[in-house]
Amino acid sequence: MSFSGKNAQEKFQDIVREVRFMSSLRHEHVVMFRALYLKDNFAWLIMEYCLGSASDILEVHKSSLSEDAMSEICCGTLKGLSYLHKIPRIHRDIKAGNILLTSTGAVKIADFGSASLDSPANSFVGTPYWMAPEVILAMDEGQYDCRVDIWSLGITCIELAERKPPLFHMHAMSALYHIPQKPPPFLSNADNWSTEFQNFITVCLQKEPESRPYSQELLQHPFIIRDRPNGIVLQLVEKTQESVRLLDKQNYKRLQKLVLQNDSSLENKNGDVSSSETRACSYISVPTSTNLDMMDDDALSDVISLSDDNKIVGDLPHDGVKRSGTSALDQCSSQEPHSPKSLSSHSIMKSRSNEFEKGHPNKKTQQEIDEFIMKKKKEMSIGNRERFSTLRPASLISKEESDLRELREQMAVLKRMKQQHQRQFSTLALKNEQEKMEMNQQQRRDLDIQTSCFNKEMEKIKAKNRIEIEHFNRAQQVNEKKYVKQLKEVKETKMKHFVGMQKGEYKTLTTNYKKKLDSDLGLTTLTRKKLIREEKDRVLHRQSQEEHEYLDNQEEDGEKKTIVLRENMVQERHALEKRQLEEELNCSQKYKDLIQEVKRRQSSDEMDMSSKQMLCTHNLRLKLQDEQHTTEWLNQQDYNGRRERELRKKHLMEQKQQPRSLRLKENQIKRQFTEVARLQMRQYKMLEKQLLQDVPKHERGEVLKQAKEERNRKLLQLEAQYQKSIEEMLNQQTLRMDEAQSHEQEEMRRNFQQDQELLSSYQKKKQEELRRQHDAEKRALKDQNDAQIARLREDAFDSSSKLQEKRLERQRNLQTKHLQEMEEFRLQYIEKTIRGIDHNTDNKQIHRGSTAV
Repeated sequence: MSFSGKNAQEKFQDIVREVRFMSSLRHEHVVMFRALYLKDNFAWLIMEYCLGSASDILEVHKSSLSEDAMSEICCGTLKGLSYLHKIPRIHRDIKAGNILLTSTGAVKIADFGSASLDSPANSFVGTPYWMAPEVILAMDEGQYDCRVDIWSLGITCIELAERKPPLFHMHAMSALYHIPQKPPPFLSNADNWSTEFQNFITVCLQKEPESRPYSQELLQHPFIIRDRPNGIVLQLVEKTQESVRLLDKQNYKRLQKLVLQNDSSLENKNGDVSSSETRACSYISVPTSTNLDMMDDDALSDVISLSDDNKIVGDLPHDGVKRSGTSALDQCSSQEPHSPKSLSSHSIMKSRSNEFEKGHPNKKTQQEIDEFIMKKKKEMSIGNRERFSTLRPASLISKEESDLRELREQMAVLKRMKQQHQRQFSTLALKNEQEKMEMNQQQRRDLDIQTSCFNKEMEKIKAKNRIEIEHFNRAQQVNEKKYVKQLKEVKETKMKHFVGMQKGEYKTLTTNYKKKLDSDLGLTTLTRKKLIREEKDRVLHRQSQEEHEYLDNQEEDGEKKTIVLRENMVQERHALEKRQLEEELNCSQKYKDLIQEVKRRQSSDEMDMSSKQMLCTHNLRLKLQDEQHTTEWLNQQDYNGRRERELRKKHLMEQKQQPRSLRLKENQIKRQFTEVARLQMRQYKMLEKQLLQDVPKHERGEVLKQAKEERNRKLLQLEAQYQKSIEEMLNQQTLRMDEAQSHEQEEMRRNFQQDQELLSSYQKKKQEELRRQHDAEKRALKDQNDAQIARLREDAFDSSSKLQEKRLERQRNLQTKHLQEMEEFRLQYIEKTIRGIDHNTDNKQIHRGSTAV
């Protein structure tokens, strides 16, 4: 295998992959890898030796295999495939040419250049006629698994039964277009095959891969487990080997004859022409003394005329020459001896060579020919000793290599085109994915920026609110202290005023009481002092009680005012907290609206990008489809041109061989004319003898003269019929060749027209499928956009609902908190009031008790 030229690195990687694949295989039905040698730009693989393939057997025997032989071959192939599929591996190129046979009759799978190391796979590889539909569509529609080998095995069964796979009459690239869209193939002559074999092919050739069985399951099929004679493949191999030896021997003999005839014809060319002219003249220069009355003109014309059924020597089909690998001259030499009215090319060449040798002996030329033949014999004998035993005839090797090279080139062109299209799709998909990723990242960054701004703004608001609450609390504390201080100052002022009033009252009451006692002259001084002291104590006690009551009233009034102040302060704080809560909720609402606007804008951008990307994808698909269709048309035109050139070459070969064929026909007519002329001469001599006996002597001269004139007239008439027969033969053969060639050209044009119509229909179908696919993708994108818009609206509604619920919940929580604080404040005030009342009551009771005492 060569890995030079274009794509050398890729070729070398393919070789490495194939070697890595083969080196890991160990199975009795798989060809074993031995070694690998690298020299220059070639990789030489040493493999387990096999005699040949099942395809070689078909080519040698020119007939299909028996069902028992096919069953044995399919059984061995399925065992090898079962081993490969368990690894798991996929062969992807199962066909008769890759199913090899050994000298012991073993069946082995070979050629892993298209194999896959993984299952499932999606590569476009294989041989067109044997490829499964999912392999052809893999690069467009998805992956496939190991069951593609089962399809190829079914096609191989048809190949073994009919010598060619389905659609083999088509161009290889055209077959790729028909396989996916046509129903599964079947046997053309189903009546000649058993039901088991037909069912086996039907099971293998299921269009849907899911309906196709695995190789392990097929090993239990009735066609595989049927009773077979022992060693049937070995017998087939031995029979084929014998046929190949005979065929190579025949080809060698033909080559020997061809070399001898070519050398002799070159030397005898001029001599043959002159001798043929001399013989043609001698055919007409016959004695003129024969009586031709015994043969009438009709019988004479019947003898000379040729039948239309006579073959033209050299008028052989071009395909037959190509298949056999031998020249047209060799086929003529093998076919002509079976015709009684024709001469073999070998006999003609031999007679001419003998005539030339008799007239022009040339010992040097004959010696060179003998030396050349001995040299060729020696070379071929040495080659046969050095050559391995094989089932493949030597004549098929060059043809097989040429066909394989042409098929590989076509597959390589199509594979490169598909790989290029796949790379373009991958590049576009990667670009679209990168754009989406960048857009998503940018959108996330935008959302993160908005969220960060919202969080910062919310933190600022909360910090501001905390500071505002702290300032408010400090201000309330300061105001409360100021208010308490003011109340205290007012209380002290009122107390001073009250104490001053009490002092004035005390002085007035004391003075008045003293005056009253002064009017009572009966009181002693001690009694008078005692009464004055008691009166003073009573007044002081009353004033003290009034002072306490006044103080209590002042404290109670101050407490009430303080409580009212505190209640107002609590209400102000509650109002401030409500305002701050509204501010936070408004900020959240603003953020929510902003986020929804950003999401709507981002969603719109995503839809626009998706539409643009879809448009680019559709345009690329249309462009690549146009390129593919153009390539398909060019391939079809190239195939048509190649077929036309082959047909023209065949026609030119036929026209080139026609003069030789016509000369053979002309020689045949000449021989018939000579035989008739000789017969007439013998009849004339017999008539002359009879006339000499019956006619008187004096009349013999006149009678012989009349007979001679009649003989000459008959000969001239015979010569005219001879010339006419030759002209008619030439015209008929030329017309027949022209008609046959015209018919072939017309048939080829019809086939070309049919192929072009099929290709055009297939391309239109593909265009329609692509249009439907694009319409479906557009509808799907529209539905996706509508769903995204609906989902965005639903998200906005849910977000608004959640925010509203959060607003109401926080408002309820704040209101509950405020109610609890007010309730606690009122309970605390009531408790203080109750404690104050109890304290005043106790003081009054204590004061009353002391007064009573």
